[in-house]
Amino acid sequence: MINYKKMDACGNDFIAINYDDFKKINNPYIFAVKICDRKNIGADGIITDLPSKNYDFKFLYINYMGYNVPFCGHAIRSLSFLNYIYRNKKYEMIIETEIGIRKTIIEELKEKSAFIGLEFENFEVGVRHYVKRVEDINNFDLESEAKEFFKSSDEHFNIYSEIELGKIAIRTWEYGHQKEALSCATGSLACALSYSKEKKLNYIEVIPKSKKPIFIEILKDKAILWSYIEILNEGVIYESHYL
Repeated sequence: MINYKKMDACGNDFIAINYDDFKKINNPYIFAVKICDRKNIGADGIITDLPSKNYDFKFLYINYMGYNVPFCGHAIRSLSFLNYIYRNKKYEMIIETEIGIRKTIIEELKEKSAFIGLEFENFEVGVRHYVKRVEDINNFDLESEAKEFFKSSDEHFNIYSEIELGKIAIRTWEYGHQKEALSCATGSLACALSYSKEKKLNYIEVIPKSKKPIFIEILKDKAILWSYIEILNEGVIYESHYL
């Protein structure tokens, strides 16, 4: 049996499994497809904190389609919460990922939630995003525009509009996916950085499709993305769930 915690980050949900339990899974890619099916436990993917020689842990995220995701801003912050619970008890963590080293910061820690930040040194988003400002975000045909865009690009497609000064709404269609994302951390950052250049602001609230806010703090040499990570439920996965 495998213990798990179902975590939510602004509408993205993950089946978080600590590494001691993850080692019991023979084929994590097949496991992810079966467990993440919405008719089963259901999630955007499975995540675990692999051991790292030089850092607090190594990031691993396998999505619901069974593909390895090199980096995800919501998943890495969820893993920091998981790692705090089971291992390190550290409020700041240095994490190894396929796109480089990242730092997370845990604040407002509670039993079932935490306010967690992710630093982006030199404003490097780490994931390729196309950003477009629109006037009417709700009536924009995101699906048609994104699919046309994907014919010539593998960047994620984002649109945003201003709600009020310092607050924007965004919508994201990620490359390779069949539906609009409820939330995308790096897409939120990319839109906020574009908006910040226009308005000369250093703190921006981003409202994704999920309506769960993300906060972007822009400093001299980096940006920090903040939001709440929540534990929705927890339980045990038996072989009958995935065989």
